[in-house]
Amino acid sequence: MALKKRPTKKKVLGKKRVKKTASKPAPTTSILDRIKPVSELETNLNMLVYGRSGTGKTHFGSTFPRPSLFIDTNERGTETIAQEEGIDVVRVTEWQEIDELLWALKDGMEYESIIIDQVTAGHDGGIFNGPKFSRTWVDDPDYGVPFVGSSAMLMADLSNLPLLRRKDAESARLSYLRLSPGMTLISFSFKTLILVIQTSLE
Repeated sequence: MALKKRPTKKKVLGKKRVKKTASKPAPTTSILDRIKPVSELETNLNMLVYGRSGTGKTHFGSTFPRPSLFIDTNERGTETIAQEEGIDVVRVTEWQEIDELLWALKDGMEYESIIIDQVTAGHDGGIFNGPKFSRTWVDDPDYGVPFVGSSAMLMADLSNLPLLRRKDAESARLSYLRLSPGMTLISFSFKTLILVIQTSLE
């Protein structure tokens, strides 16, 4: 007796049809959408207060809108406003900590005012006034370094600066004046002030 095999069903493989849906066009934005009345603009006041020790800079800072944060660079001037409310204080020992703190505040706590007391913490990261010194100029780049004076601050091309004698520039007395990224130069030169005013009027 012969056995008949049951017919097997063959699987037909094919591509699955996917219904295509029309994608929505990306929203377009125009620079015109950013036009707004000037009265709606948020404004921040940046202020630099200069004065000798004990003249009331910290007290003046305590009058700014609160809540406020005093960043104390180990000056401990905040002891004069210890009884004030709505003022927080954080003590820092390095300027890198101030940078980290300001970035952290952008994502977290809200203060109406932030006061750094003080910024004249010596030439190691703070504001400092360079010393007056006699300048010896040289012509050979091997024995000199480019020197940025008051007039040179207004130049766009600093490739032709006069050369200060390298021995003087790299001395313990002047080596901290070496320029590095992030520095801001402020001139006491009246000549530079006049040039800036003339440039702004052109």
